[in-house]
Amino acid sequence: MRSFLVNLDTGEVLGPAPLGRRLRVGSIKRAVSPAAVGRLWEDQPFAVVGSERDASLPAGHRATGETASYDGEAGLVVVASTSEAVPIAEQQLAKAAAIRAEGARRLNEITAAYTPEERDTWAQQAREADAYGVSADAADAPMLAAMATARGITLAAMVGRVDAARTAFTAAAGAVLGAQQKLETDVWAIDPEDAGAQAALDGLDPADAGNWP
Repeated sequence: MRSFLVNLDTGEVLGPAPLGRRLRVGSIKRAVSPAAVGRLWEDQPFAVVGSERDASLPAGHRATGETASYDGEAGLVVVASTSEAVPIAEQQLAKAAAIRAEGARRLNEITAAYTPEERDTWAQQAREADAYGVSADAADAPMLAAMATARGITLAAMVGRVDAARTAFTAAAGAVLGAQQKLETDVWAIDPEDAGAQAALDGLDPADAGNWP
């Protein structure tokens, strides 16, 4: 918790008061020895006061600095961020990037149960399944033939498993990509000059599960 030197008579926050360091009080032209939180001396209204942080920012704003004000009722200095409005066009870029990042995370979840090494074989498995579907010749599917033998099933059954897995992945990935593209389209459809632009942009939450399949 940060500490500040406060004039209790006026409520003015005179500045930070790092504990364990001497403090210079300009209004009385003297330095005072380090003090714990509390009144520094009896004949002056100055005290070292603890603080709490107000981390809230208005929607569409970014912090530019901070202010410190004394709350006499709570006996604390409230430190709050000063802020400036972020242009809607800049927010749209950030929101679109967040949507793509969430889409990528969800695509990765689809294949999370498989190792990278397994995924590296999928393209070859797909090629062999397609080739075998045309020729019905085991020579066109050596990897799948070896996998079928190891699993104790026929090559045709192995090809069927590959085709089913590919169909399921394609459908799941397509649904995620479709949702991602819709969200991005909604972001860019917002007119930065519209009075409701900020509210519309805030309403598009990439983390909202309702926006995804």
